[in-house]
Amino acid sequence: MKILICTHGSEQARRAVLLGASIAAPSEAKVILMGIQEKQRGNVAAGLRWAEATLTARGITPEVIEKSGDSIREIANWTRANHPDVVVIGGVRKRFGRTYALSYKADKLAQKLDAAVLMSIGEHEQVTRMVVCTGGKGYIEDSLDLLGEIARSCHARVTLLHVLPAPPAFYASLPHWQELTAGILTAKSALAEALHRQQQALTKMDVTAEIKIRQGSIFEEILREMREVNADLLVVGSTVSRNPFTSYVLGDVTRELLHRIDRPVLLVRSRVRKSARFFGLTKLFGRKRNQKAS
Repeated sequence: MKILICTHGSEQARRAVLLGASIAAPSEAKVILMGIQEKQRGNVAAGLRWAEATLTARGITPEVIEKSGDSIREIANWTRANHPDVVVIGGVRKRFGRTYALSYKADKLAQKLDAAVLMSIGEHEQVTRMVVCTGGKGYIEDSLDLLGEIARSCHARVTLLHVLPAPPAFYASLPHWQELTAGILTAKSALAEALHRQQQALTKMDVTAEIKIRQGSIFEEILREMREVNADLLVVGSTVSRNPFTSYVLGDVTRELLHRIDRPVLLVRSRVRKSARFFGLTKLFGRKRNQKAS
């Protein structure tokens, strides 16, 4: 595994270094440490020295790259040319009144980088429990090898989470509807087969994985699951963009999670351009509403 860790010396960038190290050290990954000086903003050299010393103390010998210029362009260009498996960045959130929003740079990097993006959001600095949002096909399956390697190296438990849309209020209280939801994993359906296939793939990589079905608001149910299992990493997907100026599309729920969650998020990439209509997580993965399923 090849990991690019980006730092500019800020507090959140330091947490990103520690989070990246928690994955890189046990997996014996190749680590590239990059700092980009933008005009007179901050002391990138000092941040790089601290990060290099921190990684070295954990048994990691990073390749250090120091550049100057526009950080978004430099990171995107390097990623495109060198193909890292994961890019680790500090997901800085800024306060706007009573709400928080991801910084402009973090948001742009999430869309432009042609690699999985690990955003260090909040104060978590290691991975012990992962919640993987899955619609049952494509988006997560493209990244199972990467997820398995991270989970196995960190000895992290994985929850494969699928959220069903909430039924109309009249049907929600009926016993038949509740039984249908409870029995979805035993049914011979494409969803059940896909979820079991993903679980088996992770199990073969010596990862403890469970399947969880929830029902309701996708955003709220994801946050509820994260709190209940005390997860320290959320995994969500993104689709290849048809826009020549943006590499990947972030769905409504993914974007809201990035802006509001207080824990690290791993944004994995799919090479699938087809519709993600299956199984009720269309918004999570950025499908255009007027696109027909192929």
